[in-house]
Amino acid sequence: MGFSSVKGLYKSGPAGVSLALCRRLAALFAFLCSNILPQGFNGPVTAHDFFPLSVGNKWQYLFLADYSIKDLFLHEINDTISRNGIKYHIVSSASQYGVYNEPLRNREDSLILTVYYNGTEYTGLDFTKPAGSYHTGLPFFTVNFPRVPGPVKTDKIEKNIINGDSLFRYVFLSGDGFSVKDTYLEKYGLIEREGPGAPPPVRYIRRLARAVINDGGSKRYYSDGAKPSVSFNPAEVTNKLQIKLDAVITHPYEMHPYNGIYFTDSVWIDYYYSDGSNSTPVTRAFLPGTNSSVVYSFNYTLDSLLMSDGYKFYYRFTARDKGLVPEFTSSPETGWYKLEYDPLNGNYWITQSTITHRLIQELAFINKNDGFALSTGDNSENYTIFYRTDNGGRDWYMRTIMGIREPRKLYFLTDNIWFLCGYGTESGRLFKTTNRGETWFNATESSFYGIPRDIVFVNNTTGYLISEQGDGALYKTTDQGVTWQLLYRDQVTYQTFSHLSFTDSLSGTIASEAGMIFKTHDGGATWQKYNSGRVTNDFFMSDSLNCWIASEGGYIYKSTNGGISWTEIKTSSSANLLQIRFINSQFGYAVGESGAALATSDGGLTWKNEMTGTGYDLSQLTDAGRGYVWAAGANGIILKRIDPFTGMREDELGAEAVPDGFVLHQNYPNPFNPSTVILVVLPAAGKLKADVFDLLGREVSTLADDFFPEGQAELNFNGAGLPSGVYFCRVKYGGSVKTIK
Repeated sequence: MGFSSVKGLYKSGPAGVSLALCRRLAALFAFLCSNILPQGFNGPVTAHDFFPLSVGNKWQYLFLADYSIKDLFLHEINDTISRNGIKYHIVSSASQYGVYNEPLRNREDSLILTVYYNGTEYTGLDFTKPAGSYHTGLPFFTVNFPRVPGPVKTDKIEKNIINGDSLFRYVFLSGDGFSVKDTYLEKYGLIEREGPGAPPPVRYIRRLARAVINDGGSKRYYSDGAKPSVSFNPAEVTNKLQIKLDAVITHPYEMHPYNGIYFTDSVWIDYYYSDGSNSTPVTRAFLPGTNSSVVYSFNYTLDSLLMSDGYKFYYRFTARDKGLVPEFTSSPETGWYKLEYDPLNGNYWITQSTITHRLIQELAFINKNDGFALSTGDNSENYTIFYRTDNGGRDWYMRTIMGIREPRKLYFLTDNIWFLCGYGTESGRLFKTTNRGETWFNATESSFYGIPRDIVFVNNTTGYLISEQGDGALYKTTDQGVTWQLLYRDQVTYQTFSHLSFTDSLSGTIASEAGMIFKTHDGGATWQKYNSGRVTNDFFMSDSLNCWIASEGGYIYKSTNGGISWTEIKTSSSANLLQIRFINSQFGYAVGESGAALATSDGGLTWKNEMTGTGYDLSQLTDAGRGYVWAAGANGIILKRIDPFTGMREDELGAEAVPDGFVLHQNYPNPFNPSTVILVVLPAAGKLKADVFDLLGREVSTLADDFFPEGQAELNFNGAGLPSGVYFCRVKYGGSVKTIK
């Protein structure tokens, strides 16, 4: 029986044939065992149809055990030799078992392929027997091994015909206690053989990965299409004009896993400069690496003259594998990444649009493309102007929402269900849409004290709402906003509630404009009061402990105990700060009067001024993850910010195909000893797998391999017992892969 070569499988051989020969021929010709005269073939079938002999022909095969890749080896016809006046082709075979050279030839009638060994010619493929019978592939396979006690029979032959061409033949064979499937790729040789191995029971497979065939003056190429994968962190700006990129290249195949040799051949980056009208020639730089590299680094100093003339830097990565027919992967697949920030003056803000001369009173983006801006209608009219973009803010289109004149808060409960708080002509209003803003209706018949100011849901049905009034009020719904129950009303200090946060169904925080902080741990039944003593233009809470206040004169206040006590931080700005946002506990932004903008990367302990290029007040700030940040304010101005801590964005032509909203944040602390936390944000429930690798690509830890709910997930990595050095965390979700260092 023509099994694939497996160590220990062949325990003896027939008389006159050594065990060494059995193993050598098995290792070399496991893929030659095409022992069936195919049915329905137009014209004579010969050994040549399955194994063309010509100098220069090459095959790369994968050896798998239980579908896990164990080895990739090469067969190559590199010479001819004469024995007893007969010409043979020399086939070299290289694998972890060694390198073998064997003479082969097709008999003159091309019905039998023969193998010459130790002065004797043996039958390889025999097509002289009747159609449908089994044809012994190599001589020692006729022996009754203990695992093959009985005769072998052909169960069935199937053909896969595409566009009239017979491309694949599937042959199912069986004996006493085993079954084998052979799949032939015509004109290239055996593409796959699957069968049982030595105990314990394991399924062994030989699979063709690549082939280059010279046949009758023509050349044919085969590839299974497996490609490298390219992932990398956004550009790191190390010192204004200096950037650094680390690309992580992986491949499903390895050359010799026991020696740590990877299947990546080369990695390069192409780049050029353009101002939109003129472009420099594309330059290619190969990135240094070794046979065991998975990380390829690119360090580059931007051209200051070009950047000062308004040129942008465009780039893309490409990785090529070591296949006989090489496969390439480029990132992005089409288009180019674009370095968007201005390294000469630190201007990370770009004016996208002035869509109106009205004040933008609410701004929200749900992903990098879909965003919304709201402003008040004419003074005498009871409507809100609702602007919408689907290309990241480049273009906007307008519609109106009747019934709300002053919008306060736009809240996204699900992909389709949104809420809008605001003020109508006579009272506070809460509107709802169930079709992504196409139509709006009054969500409730309940009335509110004052104007609904902020709203948050802790699950699909239970939510909380605060209203602004001389005495602030808190409401709760358990039916997705249809009815609301008054839970709390401040009739002691008469605070004007302005901001609301619930980190779970029990723990909530309310901030007032005068700096009073209200906290509950029983779902709003009772509240504790803490006075920050600060003017609160904006309040933001990233988790149950970390929160910030944007205040007057460039002051920011930070609390690490949920708002009970505060640390004063004087920034270099003197502007009144109107809004503050953090994407995690470390990275945050603040904007304010006269176009003021600030950024921090250390949790708000220090802040850096950023130029926005506008003098209009900025009162709205939102982000869509992955470094996409927008600000808006007076005179309808909308700005887009490119995160200076990533230093880049994806060009629209080359946008990575990942689920909108999937965010992998940088770990903190970094560096760490011995543990660190990695924050992942999932736009929807799904399977999440996170692994940690060292610089050699060896997996050292699995942090997650399970289904996670929508929202934030914290992954903890403890490096105790591991040597100090650089590690990479690779996270897979929804068909996309992201990596941080």
